[in-house]
Amino acid sequence: MNTTKMSILMLYLRIFIQRWFRITCHTLLVIIASYMVAAFFASVFQCTPVPRAWDKTIAGSCIDITTNWYANAGFSIATDIIILALPMYPIYKSKTPLKRKIALMIVFALGALRYRLLSMDDNRRKRRDNLRLLANDVGATS
Repeated sequence: MNTTKMSILMLYLRIFIQRWFRITCHTLLVIIASYMVAAFFASVFQCTPVPRAWDKTIAGSCIDITTNWYANAGFSIATDIIILALPMYPIYKSKTPLKRKIALMIVFALGALRYRLLSMDDNRRKRRDNLRLLANDVGATS
């Protein structure tokens, strides 16, 4: 999902010309890319030693997965809200007729809503697949 957010921010850079807006987009791009890399490494190296992630019989320790999920969710929600709200002010301040401003704001808001619904559907599919894999693992060990 982070690459989608980065893509939206790059689209914003093509559309909006305000200096503060462009600086904000570049800052968000750096923050999201950094978080994406950090989350990747946190996922890969969640346990010490690494194989303990899938084989709990190996001695070692792991990070708290629930806390990690909440942190990821918090970051995702915060960046979603910022990316949704970001174009609203420049649109509001533009010298276009009021009806067109409202229409543009609705288009941007609906685009964000569609993105969020698709990501929620993708997350639901991943959970369902994980539950299926877990059920298969439990069935194989019984």
